[in-house]
Amino acid sequence: MQASRQGYTVIEVLVVIMIIGIMAVIMTPNVINSMEVRELENAAKDIMTVMQRAKYYAVRDKLNTRVHFENTSEGWEVTIEREDTPGTWAAIPQFIKRMVSTKFLYDIDFPGDTSNQYVEFSPLGFISNYSSDDNRIAFRSEKLYRKNQPPLREVHIFPGGSVKYYVPEA
Repeated sequence: MQASRQGYTVIEVLVVIMIIGIMAVIMTPNVINSMEVRELENAAKDIMTVMQRAKYYAVRDKLNTRVHFENTSEGWEVTIEREDTPGTWAAIPQFIKRMVSTKFLYDIDFPGDTSNQYVEFSPLGFISNYSSDDNRIAFRSEKLYRKNQPPLREVHIFPGGSVKYYVPEA
């Protein structure tokens, strides 16, 4: 009678650990790169959602509504405001102010001066202050640029009030 084999040898365990280690080394850059892409996309899509919400409020409340970008010491602050009386803007209470992600480089091109920009929706959902030159916000990842991957994500606004998420070709 032969004794049955019990357990694993040290060499078998070491081979399995080496295989796991090699797979981890190969997969880690891909996982980190995927996380960077997701964060970049989420930053742009968050702004797109804010724009869509402002349009919804404008149409629902039948008031001029704007997405206001203000450059503060912490970065760009985003607020949705409504025009209660002509020329008087107040933050919409159900919207929590947000900060534009500081992880990425960004370029805000909306009407207004360089520290105070906004997109204004009419009660019909159209853009009241549309400019063909100032109609987007772009986010750029230096990490993705260095890895020769598409580093830009943009949100464009159109006269009819539609908002488009856009990945420009590299």
